[in-house]
Amino acid sequence: MNYRSGIYPVLFFSALHIFTGKAAAQMENDFLTPAREINARILNLDSHVDIPADFATEKMDPGIRNDKLQVDLVKMAEGGLDVAVFIAYVGQGPRDEKGFEAAFAKVKHSIASVRRLCEQMYPDRIGLALSPEETERIVASGKKAAVIGIENGYAIGRDISLLDTCYALGARYLTLCHIGHNDICDSANRLIGHPNESGEGLDERGNQVFGLIAGLETIYVEQEAPPEHGGLSEFGRQVVARMNRLGMLVDVSHISASSVRGAIAASRAPVIASHSNSRALCRIGRNLDDPELMLIRDTGGCVQVNALAGYVKFPQEARQDLQELFERTGTSKMSYEGFLRLYRENRADYDSLMTRCSEGIKQVYQRYPQPDVRDVADHIDYLVKLVGVDHVGVGTDFGGGGGVKDFKDASQAVNLTAELLRRGYSEPDLAKIWGGNFLRVWRAAEKVAKEIGR
Repeated sequence: MNYRSGIYPVLFFSALHIFTGKAAAQMENDFLTPAREINARILNLDSHVDIPADFATEKMDPGIRNDKLQVDLVKMAEGGLDVAVFIAYVGQGPRDEKGFEAAFAKVKHSIASVRRLCEQMYPDRIGLALSPEETERIVASGKKAAVIGIENGYAIGRDISLLDTCYALGARYLTLCHIGHNDICDSANRLIGHPNESGEGLDERGNQVFGLIAGLETIYVEQEAPPEHGGLSEFGRQVVARMNRLGMLVDVSHISASSVRGAIAASRAPVIASHSNSRALCRIGRNLDDPELMLIRDTGGCVQVNALAGYVKFPQEARQDLQELFERTGTSKMSYEGFLRLYRENRADYDSLMTRCSEGIKQVYQRYPQPDVRDVADHIDYLVKLVGVDHVGVGTDFGGGGGVKDFKDASQAVNLTAELLRRGYSEPDLAKIWGGNFLRVWRAAEKVAKEIGR
């Protein structure tokens, strides 16, 4: 995820304070002190940190304690986070020449902002890492390290040569798709509606409520999107092959189960899920089922657990409540044009519907407690038991909706270490989870690239 229009569940979680309940218990000092010591000794890597459009500017300065950023250099130092994989995100848009051009321009802009951070703003505090070895060298020198990933293969449209361009610019992994199918593969979630092309649209409140309804229904009520390709397309298989040749990591977060299987079958290198959780613990289509998790393990890959509240813990009862609300209000699968028609023709009914929907959604979420760092650790526990400690990592989705109680930003990364330490994880295991596994998979991808010959 990212600072993006259309992902209104994330905005709703934070802006309306939909979760209530007592604050999560603080880590006991008995575990926090050794956790800080361990974090100081091991390499800590977060594989998915989204950034805003104005990242690494005077307005959005990552070199100071910035309340608008969950990951900045100050918070990284406080939490013991050494490496952030900053994400050049692009949302799914029109699959035509104009849409592809705009998407690639946005990705280039984001990559440039990360490079500006490392090469112009704070070269004495953070370095751009283009390989696992360079990552380790930068951290060993006392600096933080930045790695670049791209979220959504829509960025390359139908032009496979743009993969080479992205790699040359510094990108080292690609999430094959995001919300909505693209030319590479099927997504786990259907694309929600957009304002019409004429520019006429709902008022600000209507846009937000529509996004809430469509997003919540798409991500949390539906279990999977209707397929387009049945997994990877032929172009998608070519993309994976080219990524293998370049040494780019194939990221299967956000993609459908059939696409996960297709990507694994097509790839000669291990794959990653850069920010995904267990569907057994949080049953939404966006998370991964046991068979998919075990396939990732069998490739030698790793699953990076995220900290987005709705992907960590979303009760079945909440899903049922939402579904009943949408059916009761007649908004289930209602198109943007349907909302717009009501807005134009009957403003009183429209205003009433907006109120009933927004209040109804708020009431649903007030019934359920907010997840905390212990729930994130539950996903790590589950995955470690299922696929082994060599195949689990951390990809918070900070900046794109990630953050739970006691693990709300990079400054609280040590709390996750403390919670895992409390559960009996050893320092070698923590070193694997906090970055060792990701670097191992990255090395394996580079090894495959050398064997193939770039």
